[in-house]
Amino acid sequence: MNPKTREILPASEEHTPEWHRARANGIGGSDIASIVGVGYRSAYAIWLDKTQPETREDAGTLQMQRGNALEPIVASEFENETGLTATQTGTWQRTDKPHHIANPDRLVSDGGGLEIKCTSSLTMDMYWTDTTPRYSAALQAQWCMHVTDTHHWWIAAWCWEKPLRLYRLDRDPETIAWLTSEAEDMWDRVQNNAPPDVDSHPTTGDALSRQWQAKFGETVDNEDWELLHHQYRALNAQKREVEKNIDLMKHQVMEGMGEATEATAYGNPVATWRPDKNGRRRFAWARLNSPPENTHPAETG
Repeated sequence: MNPKTREILPASEEHTPEWHRARANGIGGSDIASIVGVGYRSAYAIWLDKTQPETREDAGTLQMQRGNALEPIVASEFENETGLTATQTGTWQRTDKPHHIANPDRLVSDGGGLEIKCTSSLTMDMYWTDTTPRYSAALQAQWCMHVTDTHHWWIAAWCWEKPLRLYRLDRDPETIAWLTSEAEDMWDRVQNNAPPDVDSHPTTGDALSRQWQAKFGETVDNEDWELLHHQYRALNAQKREVEKNIDLMKHQVMEGMGEATEATAYGNPVATWRPDKNGRRRFAWARLNSPPENTHPAETG
């Protein structure tokens, strides 16, 4: 047995109260990308999960539940394509840093592990290439290597419409050192009940809504909020004007398209205007090639 790491819960304990307690008492692979600002949740939401775990809905989103159900199918495809064996495993912990934990999707017979991501065709096109996995998934794999003390990790990205995409990542000590430092900073905040700064991420608002019970009739007065209120009103007026201009541009393209369903400029996609299943035409601008990493839709796994 490797003295640096140990399995503290078997795979059969997944989603039990003990499993949820273990996740709340450490920094896991699904936390680490969010802590460094490239995950589908905010650092503030992660902090609240650790300090007030009872406020989190443990059932997960519908997408996560479906992703968990599909994991065996993806693991089987991985075995068929690689000739390797992928075995279910449980919750792992660093013995030198007990708050560093991971829940690998599988351990692999070549001495590595496997992270499974079930995603949509849209997300696959936006964030995954033939040679490079999504950055947040790569960081999760590095964290799993750190916790399990392994030297490589596989990522299997799957969606119904596309072939399975496989990536093999080697251990990167520099990245692991960075992730470890960020995890330690977060854990210090958890231990000292010192939240990180709030940000604009949607899950920060959700976390703030979960954090306190409302006390009707209670008032808080802060003179600094007057400036924020004025700034909000000014930005909101600008937002309405911007939205009007966006609608105008859309309508100008729609008028020019007429019966066409595709719009291009110099051969490059601009927009589509296609009928949906009910026969109503739906306008959509062409997607940008490089969306910001921290505005991702969530993935499972």
